Amino acid sequence: MGRTPADSRVGNPEMRNSAPYERPTNLDLSFQPRLKVTIVIPARGNQEKVDLTLAALALQSYPHRLTRTIVIDDASEPRLVLPKLRPKNSELMRFEGKSGVWGKTRAINQVASAIKSDVIWFLDSDMVTDPDHLAHHMKWHHHSSEYIVLGWKRFVGEWKYNSDNLTKKLTEGAFASLHQESFPHEYFESRVKATKDLRNPGLDGFRTLVGATFSMRTTTWRELGGYNEAFTTGEDTELGWRALMHGFTLVPEPAAKSWHLGLTTFNANSETMFSHNNPNLANWIPELRHLRTNREVAGPLWQVPDQHLIIDCRNIKLEQFNSRIQKFIRKGGQSSLTLLADWKSLDQRYSPLNDVVKELRAIRDWYQGDPRIEFAQVSAEKVLTIEEILNYCPIGSIPYSYFCEPGIDEDLDFSMLKTELTKKGFGLVGTVDDFGYRAFAVFTPALARAHRHDAKHLYSGIDQLWGVRWESIERIKKNDERKIAQMKSLATYSLIRISKIRSAKDLKSLVRRAFALVRG
Repeated sequence: MGRTPADSRVGNPEMRNSAPYERPTNLDLSFQPRLKVTIVIPARGNQEKVDLTLAALALQSYPHRLTRTIVIDDASEPRLVLPKLRPKNSELMRFEGKSGVWGKTRAINQVASAIKSDVIWFLDSDMVTDPDHLAHHMKWHHHSSEYIVLGWKRFVGEWKYNSDNLTKKLTEGAFASLHQESFPHEYFESRVKATKDLRNPGLDGFRTLVGATFSMRTTTWRELGGYNEAFTTGEDTELGWRALMHGFTLVPEPAAKSWHLGLTTFNANSETMFSHNNPNLANWIPELRHLRTNREVAGPLWQVPDQHLIIDCRNIKLEQFNSRIQKFIRKGGQSSLTLLADWKSLDQRYSPLNDVVKELRAIRDWYQGDPRIEFAQVSAEKVLTIEEILNYCPIGSIPYSYFCEPGIDEDLDFSMLKTELTKKGFGLVGTVDDFGYRAFAVFTPALARAHRHDAKHLYSGIDQLWGVRWESIERIKKNDERKIAQMKSLATYSLIRISKIRSAKDLKSLVRRAFALVRG
């Protein structure tokens, strides 16, 4: 196994200041729109609000010849009807539901699966939109298929208009003056501001997909697999996580204005909603570590692991294998694993007293019952390229995949690679020792985007679209030691200073200093 792979670029590490979520600062409305869009509006009751939503949609500036509107009646009683004031090419679909198959996520998935337009715009049934709202979504979709566009909304507690006078006001250009008092979606807007309009979304950026008004290419919806039907509420949050993991760019568009008819009910019922949503969110979103460390729950296996580990098990001893994965699991939470080896060789007749593949057989026999492990067949003599290894990395909801060969330094901690990966925004960070043994970490969004652009050249795609870096083991260890020293310095400084805090100014000073220490 000892060799220096040609595709590892050892001795020539690349550092790129990649900006995978960069985009134009502003785009003009498309003067020659060509993309067709289907507007999907799930609704359950509230005919009055549905009427106002459709009346506003009837005045959208985006060409009606390119739009189709579908209102999904999710088993409302009495049944919803289409009002007189509505967009052209509107239709009402009834979703009756049945035991075990009911609710918004299933209703939308059923309808959206048959949509053939270029773009899907998901809109709640209690929204009054500015006439240019859809046009501002579509300008992004005309520019690139990589965008998921988030409209802007403000909550209003009361409204005194019906469909007729709403139409009159919107025709007169009075959208902005419809409401004198309104309230922002505070969490959404604060996250947008903190992440520079999601140009630096981090792993927390998924929280900005909050529903009400968002759009994406139909191909994007298909790639993501639609809504997760395990969710009754919170489905938009989980969809946002998968969108981030697939490398799509979330674009908040303040020009796509709307009024939300009614104040949010979440804050008023937050304790109940958290209690309901948290188990599913913890199961499906690894980033929600605070939920996964809930001590009231005794060690469940999550639907989505925290990471995926690929181990080349050829020429590895059971003791070495155990040490590797135990260290990895202890450090990193729950993992799924792909084990690469010539597993077919174990099917041959053998003598227990003279078993030439006894170490590999022991690994298989000890771990064959673990549902987290996949045994992948690789011939004993095959030299795996990084390109081939990347095909074993899952694309979905797991944020990181790691690979290592048996001879790699036992002291190499995968968290070191992860730190290098996330700190500089690379798509892949790896190391190769003096004997040619390799280890690397790959960021799932980078891999997913590379797949979309060119599935045959994943490594070069990650390099071009996200950036690749190869470091020596010594440098990675040094960086890790530096990180530990920084944290110790931070802890010491905080203990000294915290007792001296007398004002908000003192607290701000402590926080600034803490950030400076962490950044180094």
